[in-house]
Amino acid sequence: MTPSDMSHLPAPLTSLPALEQAFAEGLAEMLEQHRGLGVYILVLANAAFDAALWARLAAPLAERHVHLAERITTTLRRGGSLDEPDDDALVFLKLLAIGFAQLQTTQSRRAGPWNLSFNPIRALRPPRMSGAKIDQLLRPFDPAGFHFNKPFLAREVLWEGELAGKAAR
Repeated sequence: MTPSDMSHLPAPLTSLPALEQAFAEGLAEMLEQHRGLGVYILVLANAAFDAALWARLAAPLAERHVHLAERITTTLRRGGSLDEPDDDALVFLKLLAIGFAQLQTTQSRRAGPWNLSFNPIRALRPPRMSGAKIDQLLRPFDPAGFHFNKPFLAREVLWEGELAGKAAR
């Protein structure tokens, strides 16, 4: 892609540094604006995958962890029900058992010709589709399945606009 081609791209897509900055700012903004477990877990998982993101987001994540822990433990101790998806509640309860201070970022190493990575946060996620049988690489769109056009996922959109003449997000 030539520099003149780059001028036609939306702002976050003009360069890798622009995308990285927009991504980091988007995560910080999501965390600031949304108080639920889903956004917290999303931001935490992304921050744990990248040392620069972790350095930028660890303090606000730790603060949010404390607030969520207080809210959730108080609700449960009073016999209340959580207004959060069960999958998110389970992941957070695992995080609570581990303790925020004990969380680690992704660890990588080489083993012969292989690059190995272990993301401890990723290991906490619910199985969801991990047991599904994959028998083809391309499946028809399933409107009832998981996709990012669901209204409750709108807060997780980094950018939305036109790309190559088509609506994109």
